[in-house]
Amino acid sequence: MSSTLQAPPRASKPASSPKRSRRYVRLPYIRLNGAAMVALVAAALSIIGILYLVQTAHVASLGYQLSALQNQRNDLAIQTAGIQAQVAQYESLNQIESIATKQLGMVPMQHYVFLNVPQQAVTASQPAATTTVPAKESLWHRFVRQITGTGQADSPEKGPPALPITAESSKNTK
Repeated sequence: MSSTLQAPPRASKPASSPKRSRRYVRLPYIRLNGAAMVALVAAALSIIGILYLVQTAHVASLGYQLSALQNQRNDLAIQTAGIQAQVAQYESLNQIESIATKQLGMVPMQHYVFLNVPQQAVTASQPAATTTVPAKESLWHRFVRQITGTGQADSPEKGPPALPITAESSKNTK
């Protein structure tokens, strides 16, 4: 006995079956031969290459603009430094004195006169100067003054701040 495998017999469908036939219909599509496929790939690669070149050219032009702006910034920084040097030169006291004497025709003062103004004595008819106590400043205002660097002037009645007395200064006064 020889054993061979055979496929089971297929059941055939009756030709006059009331069911729909299951035939698949292929939709038509574009068939390309080899030359058309090569041309299509070449066109796609060309478009990609052109887009890449356009982008690269744009980046290069932006790089040139950036370089020009950096050069302009450097030139302006050099000009600013030169102008600051001129301002510092014109602010010096020697330069101010030179311009005042040579260009404006001013002369240094030769004769000094000091005037002694006596202070008025307080009489009973005149009320004594009262010192006013400044209003208490809020913490916020003090903070803002500290940050901005502004201050309040002392009243002129107080005079300049006193210097501390040291042993050396007391020897010089004796």
